[in-house]
Amino acid sequence: MPQAIGALLVPLLGKAVAAIVGSVIFTTLVSIGVSLVSGLLMGRGSAKSDQTERTLKTATPARVHGYGERLLYGAQMLFETSSNGSTVDVWAFHDGQADGFVALYLNDEKANLSGGYVASFPDKSYGSNKVRFGYNLGAAIETAFAPVVSALPGIWTSNHRGDGIVSGYLIKAPESEKKFLERYPQGDNVTVALALRLQRCYDPRTGQNPNSPATWTYTTNAALHLLHYFMVRRGYDYATRIEPVESYWIAAANVCDEAMSLAGGGTEPRYRGCVVYDSTKLPGDIISELLACFDGWTALDENGCVLVYAGKLYEPTVSIGPSQIVAYSHQSFVEPEDMVNALTVQYVSKGHDYKTVECEPWRDEADISERGREINDGFSPQVPSHTQARRLAKRAMLRRNAPNRGTVTTNIAGRTVIGHRYIHLLIEEAGAVFFDGIAEIVEMERDYDTGGVTFSWIEAPADMDDWNAPEEDGAPAPGATSSGSTALPRPTISDIYSAVFGGGVRLSVQTDAAVSRDDVEWRARWRVAGEAEWSPEKTFGEETSGAATLLTDLVPDGQNVELQTAYRVGDGRFSDWSDTAAVGTTQTRGAHTLLTRSVAYPVISDDDSIAVEAFEGVLDTGGVIEFPETTLSSLSSGTRYGVFWHIVNEAYSAVASPAATEMASPAYVFLGWTSTSTGGSYPADPTPPGGWGGEGSYGQHQV
Repeated sequence: MPQAIGALLVPLLGKAVAAIVGSVIFTTLVSIGVSLVSGLLMGRGSAKSDQTERTLKTATPARVHGYGERLLYGAQMLFETSSNGSTVDVWAFHDGQADGFVALYLNDEKANLSGGYVASFPDKSYGSNKVRFGYNLGAAIETAFAPVVSALPGIWTSNHRGDGIVSGYLIKAPESEKKFLERYPQGDNVTVALALRLQRCYDPRTGQNPNSPATWTYTTNAALHLLHYFMVRRGYDYATRIEPVESYWIAAANVCDEAMSLAGGGTEPRYRGCVVYDSTKLPGDIISELLACFDGWTALDENGCVLVYAGKLYEPTVSIGPSQIVAYSHQSFVEPEDMVNALTVQYVSKGHDYKTVECEPWRDEADISERGREINDGFSPQVPSHTQARRLAKRAMLRRNAPNRGTVTTNIAGRTVIGHRYIHLLIEEAGAVFFDGIAEIVEMERDYDTGGVTFSWIEAPADMDDWNAPEEDGAPAPGATSSGSTALPRPTISDIYSAVFGGGVRLSVQTDAAVSRDDVEWRARWRVAGEAEWSPEKTFGEETSGAATLLTDLVPDGQNVELQTAYRVGDGRFSDWSDTAAVGTTQTRGAHTLLTRSVAYPVISDDDSIAVEAFEGVLDTGGVIEFPETTLSSLSSGTRYGVFWHIVNEAYSAVASPAATEMASPAYVFLGWTSTSTGGSYPADPTPPGGWGGEGSYGQHQV
């Protein structure tokens, strides 16, 4: 008899049976430690945490873990009344450090914050600085909430730090009986939830250290979420279980990051995740939830290393045919009771305050018409967009309705299939070909009688990854803006120049997204003019309000270099790349520039003078200069000036454009271009030799 060493959750299983099988998968993985095949053919919600839906008040609530951006309700740690009548509540939200705070929700309504207090809602509730709020993101060593310590001396002390736990507090000041219900409509029964960017994860594609979580970064990449779970929650040793097959994880992460076009313009990553679960869930269920976000597939190779594949068909490198097959079964149809022609698709919508909502279902209209009825099932991966959920639903339905399927038992030569998701399979007997094509392995066990393996398989359609965004993206849940409904504006480049610092030549570029929002994350790429390949994208992690000055990594010296910029916004969409800008590079050391300034616009002009405000600046060499305030007088009106600081003489000067001598000399720090007015208006900007520019009706600032 073959001995089972792993199983894929087949689409025929109901939810209760699937949960049992999931636990068997994990037990098998730990106890036997040989080849395991796991994955999700249909989404299910058995690993989802209640803390995504309600506040918990229990003696020992389960610890909650999560990935991506989600809304988490708190598990109450403290509810007390202080001596002055204020009520004090402290909650735990997440086990492990989170990357960042996004928003506070009170009674399922998003709250605005001002100076540590909740701003008044439109109905005047929670206003007048009556409600104080604070949070910790769960660092390894945290600091106790000082306002809580002060409000509850002897009850909450400086030792109540909440190390490694995302926590928050709410202190509600007492209110008169007359105004109480106006200020606190729900009385003291206030539910608190935090929208958070959750786990930071190790990314093997970067210079991060797998043994140093301090080097890890926040990501929505679904494959990296699974890697984090194996490393941190399951305790897999990276050096022995992951690193030998690291290329598989890198390939899967790259698939997840692939840009998918949206019907309304722009792109989003192929596979993102926002899985939340609690510590009571079975490991098999948790792994299945994580795999569902990227239609993932995992297996152990013969050395016990964990392999992974993302949901994308690839050309098989292993073939199984008559010379390896000892026995087989083949079915060229799907039983009616196992067929499905409609999936009710759900996803986690930030536009609906992170609730799980339904988008347009995935339907096989041709089959529905032929059968005269709809055979429906649910599909609910924890993913952040309806377009991704529908792409996953398409793959799930194709797999469930695959017309060809069966089992194969091989001899010892057939063990080459171990660790492969897709194979080329030829089933032939007495000159008759029963199947010849790409098969996906969905279950495998070792056969000790033949020395080979026995595996279950289904046909993998060649078109399973085809996607026509205008026709297949579908509609999101009503009441939210579709991630693809409005195309993101294409960014523009207003200025670009080369400068020498940090060991070589870099490009400084001014770019604008032409959008009014505060969640713009920039990226840039360059290439030598005439070459086809672009450099790897450089991502600038800080979010901006739409305009930015970007500094590239080192570029080749003495070349004409082309550059493009693009950006991503908080809901995961990417803009198109900008038009190409070009600039020549040189190693000639010109005037120094500033990487950062303590004052955004330290230079302003009028008709005959330029004023410089005192500020601190970081040079392109890394040095820091404290620039004093000054006024440069007796200047010509209607003239464009470059403002410079002489490093040795420690003196300012204003030199009419193009200021070629100063721009070419490392003795100066270039602070920016500005123009004096003609008495009532400012001249049109001439083309400067590079650097900053700006205009305004009351005085010109450098940009």
